Amino acid sequence: LPPAVAAPMLRSLLPLQRQRPDLRDQLVMLLRKAMFHREEELRLTAVHGFLMLLHGTADTPSTTPGAGGSTAPVSLQFQLELLGFIRRSFSQQASIRTVLYEGLVVVFEQQPPLRELVTELLSNQLRQYHLPASSRASQDGVTQADSPAHAAAGAEAPLALQACLRATAGPNGEESVALIEPLPDLIRAIVRCTECIGEAEATPPPGLAALRSLMTDVVHRFGMCSIPSLGFSDKAEMSQATSPAALTLARAGLLERVLEALLEWSVLCDSTMAGTCAEPQPSTAPSQLTASARLLPECARVLFKLLIELSARLKETKALPRGKKPVNLPKLGEFSLSLRACERVLRMVATDQASASAGKGSHFVRYVLRACEAQARRVATDESAALRCGRLQHSESHRADLRSVASIGRLLLSLVPRAELQTGKEAPSGRLNANPLTGEKDAQASTGKQATKTADKAARAAMAAGVQLL
Repeated sequence: LPPAVAAPMLRSLLPLQRQRPDLRDQLVMLLRKAMFHREEELRLTAVHGFLMLLHGTADTPSTTPGAGGSTAPVSLQFQLELLGFIRRSFSQQASIRTVLYEGLVVVFEQQPPLRELVTELLSNQLRQYHLPASSRASQDGVTQADSPAHAAAGAEAPLALQACLRATAGPNGEESVALIEPLPDLIRAIVRCTECIGEAEATPPPGLAALRSLMTDVVHRFGMCSIPSLGFSDKAEMSQATSPAALTLARAGLLERVLEALLEWSVLCDSTMAGTCAEPQPSTAPSQLTASARLLPECARVLFKLLIELSARLKETKALPRGKKPVNLPKLGEFSLSLRACERVLRMVATDQASASAGKGSHFVRYVLRACEAQARRVATDESAALRCGRLQHSESHRADLRSVASIGRLLLSLVPRAELQTGKEAPSGRLNANPLTGEKDAQASTGKQATKTADKAARAAMAAGVQLL
């Protein structure tokens, strides 16, 4: 059965499998067979089923008698067995691993006894694509990667992006580029797990410190890179005309999403961001909504600069010659900052410390606003789909998204009076015919009025979401 049909059926059987061990064993046997089926849809059903069983047995109180009358928890033993089956899913296609990473985050959040195992799974998967730095030692104690000359030339990428893609040829001779590892989804899962530990203030798993160190190394070494050192200089051909050029183009698109995921790590999990989430204080001084370089830690600023340069390089992609059959590219999906990351940045903008700054951070603020719009549209789409399906109760993750949307709406409303005090080009009416989200000239955008209309719509949508949540 496809996942859309199998998921409701498995959900209906979850209460029964607690009282019927034979039914549970039968479900596991069927899911194991589906895991190695040649049809990808059935393998996806198997991953969904194992994750649902893992969630459904979290609170099973049943025990079995042990030696000497002792008892051993059945649920934990069964969950460890399920994790063993899930571990084998890491050899499946990229689309299946994307679903797997999302499910492991839920396991990490809801089941503390399994956090160490989930951390190990994610950490081992990331290490497969992590490249150790070369020339780590020097006579004066400064590594080659940290030297000014090496930084100016640009360091090598700390992740093996080329191993995440592969050029393939179909039976009819059509060429395509396949995605082997959804690296952005893996990094995003690590970010969410790390943030969960920070919010809960619980004892972190022993392996989380090593995972933090690994992510810090990746972020730091990407900060030493440049666009040419990453293999995307002006001489590098990026198009769908040939297989090598298509591989370069797909690698650039993959890197763009990896940088966005690492940027979210810098905003949510970087230690220098601690203490910046205080409630916005009222201020009579004009707010510099451009939010200068001091708004973000150094690692986030460097990553965003690299992201902007790469996005500009992608816009220079050569057009396909007429009559030439294009090489198919993998679907990488749309990535943007999460609602939690957007809320944190906007909260910093609303504080006195951020309002006293000035600089060229307006590009980053526009980037955050675009992410807010994209995430709000996603929440609205999920809400509409839930209503069409007749689901009256929302999941906890969806309720958290609604709370974040409402909080972002309140933050934007609090910034409106301070924005009206701006003068010059940063004033709401200072950029003639400019799109407020992109900063680019737009003949259809009227001065000030279009920005106000967009803000009003966003505020109404956010308030409606908050009212519905309450």
